[in-house]
Amino acid sequence: MTGKRKEKKQDGICRTKRSRWLWILELDCLCLVVALNVLAWKSNVFCDWYAARVLPLWVGSYGRLTGLAPFSVGEWMIVLLLVLLALAIVLILPAILARHRAAGRWIRRFYQFLGCLVLPVCLLMTLNCTILYHCTRLTEKVRDTVREQGIETEEGGLPAGYTARDLLDIYELMVERSNDLALQMSRDADGNVMYEEDMWEQAVEYLHGQAERYPRLKGYYPRTKEIRNSWFLSQQYIAGYYFPFSMESNINSVMYIMNKPFTICHELVHIHGYIYEDEANYLAYVACVESGNPMFEYSAYLGVMGYVYRDLAGYVEQGRISADDIPRMSERVWLDSVFLTEEAWDKVEKQSFLNTESVEKATDVAMDASLKWNGVANGIDSYSDVVLLLLEYYAQ
Repeated sequence: MTGKRKEKKQDGICRTKRSRWLWILELDCLCLVVALNVLAWKSNVFCDWYAARVLPLWVGSYGRLTGLAPFSVGEWMIVLLLVLLALAIVLILPAILARHRAAGRWIRRFYQFLGCLVLPVCLLMTLNCTILYHCTRLTEKVRDTVREQGIETEEGGLPAGYTARDLLDIYELMVERSNDLALQMSRDADGNVMYEEDMWEQAVEYLHGQAERYPRLKGYYPRTKEIRNSWFLSQQYIAGYYFPFSMESNINSVMYIMNKPFTICHELVHIHGYIYEDEANYLAYVACVESGNPMFEYSAYLGVMGYVYRDLAGYVEQGRISADDIPRMSERVWLDSVFLTEEAWDKVEKQSFLNTESVEKATDVAMDASLKWNGVANGIDSYSDVVLLLLEYYAQ
């Protein structure tokens, strides 16, 4: 009896020590998360320094580690989260009613485990996402130039140094080049574009080619991974996403091939600290257009033409330009600009038990809220800010 009591006492002491160290680690993690968030919200200088000096080390270590997996680690993290949340809900009643001491102890440990995960998750989110949302924006640099020149911003979004005609010229260039490039693509018997090269390797090469102008684009890039459950991404009309908790770039595997080169570049740009959607659109566009690769160039035009056209349509309503002035893309380009082919959509709808329209609306609301939470005032509309960067690009 005495020996057993001593063993129990020693075991209790060990558990107390482990609990004490765990609480210390949790407290340290909490202090670090709070400190980093305060710095991020208060200092653009700190965030710019972090993105330029610290993030590359983090990408080259943690990003390299998760990149070794042949599957999307982020996707499986989401699956694990859903399983844990489901268990947490299911165990609520047994936790309340549990009378068996051992069963109650295991349930409490499960909830303690969930609690211990919260702060490490917050830390990863802070390091790989939140800080990056407070770096100096490329669009802000453009606006600083405009302000230094004493230029006011016109109603309608264009700086007074630019006109609707400037935007129309860009759109004409995109349409003309797309009409030509569509004829250069290799196609199957159904007219769908085919491409056999490794898009990720080429995307990394083209992004490295922009590193002289944008130094944060140099360095290591983890391999882009296709999402296994892309049917759900398709219902959200998402071509790809950067998952901060695994530091991975992911793309929709069932979307039409012409979306892939531009999307791969876009998501890889996020990994190197350009977290704003307009910046990722712009840098991916520049890398693709200047690549000398017709497939990537064509994909870039298709990726941003919608934003430019949307602004032009607004200027037509304002009477600044005529609808007849807007050039028309060829039928082939129109067909290549789809998100999913009809055949792919049929498969998506058969696999899903959710309504696509409802999923899309819910996703838009969630993305808009997330962006605004991170300080992006115009939320999901920030994607279209790429137009300002394109105007500056073509004015150089």
